[in-house]
Amino acid sequence: MAQIIHRKHPQLPWCHPSLGDRQAVFIDWDQPSVKQERISAKICADYLGIPFSELKLNINSKPMKIGADRPGPRVVPNRNRAFIEAVNCEKTRAVVIGCIKDDFNDYLDCRPDYIKSLADELKIMIWAPLINLTKPEIIKKAQSYDLPLHLTWSCYQSSTGAPCGNCNSCFQRELAFKLAR
Repeated sequence: MAQIIHRKHPQLPWCHPSLGDRQAVFIDWDQPSVKQERISAKICADYLGIPFSELKLNINSKPMKIGADRPGPRVVPNRNRAFIEAVNCEKTRAVVIGCIKDDFNDYLDCRPDYIKSLADELKIMIWAPLINLTKPEIIKKAQSYDLPLHLTWSCYQSSTGAPCGNCNSCFQRELAFKLAR
C-alpha cells in the first residue's frame, strides 16, 4: 500500500514509504454531517490508496443545532484529544491531525502548544502538518500537488450530498477558495 501512495504523491511527506503502514480513520461522533463526511473520507482514502476504517465515539453529549441561523464555530471541548486517544494504541507510531492556523481562536485544542503538550502527555508523535497554514494557503498547496479538493467536505449540516451553503464552514470554504486564486 505504501508504494501506491508513494507513486501517486511522492512529494507529500506523510506518503513516504519509510513511514510504514498507515491507516485513515474516520471518527463518527454524531456530528450532523456524519453521512457525507464518511463518504468523502472514504473516497479520499481510496484515492490515496490508504486503508480506511471507522470508529464510533460518544463525545457529543447534546445535539448540535447548526445552520444559517447559528453562525460561528461549533466547539466540542477536547474533541481532538478524544480523537487522538481513541486511535492511540500499542502499534501507533504517530497520529496525523488536520489542525490549521485559522482554528486557533475558536478551538483551543488546535493550537500548537496544546498539540505539543498532548503529545508529551500521551507519549506519541502527533503531527499537524497544516498547523501553521491558513485555509487559502492549504488550498494553494493542495492545488500545487494536484490533490482532488473536489472530493473533500466541509459543510456542518448537510446530509444530502451537497453542501448547504449557509453554515459557517461553507462560508469559510468558499472564502478560502476565493482568496487562494
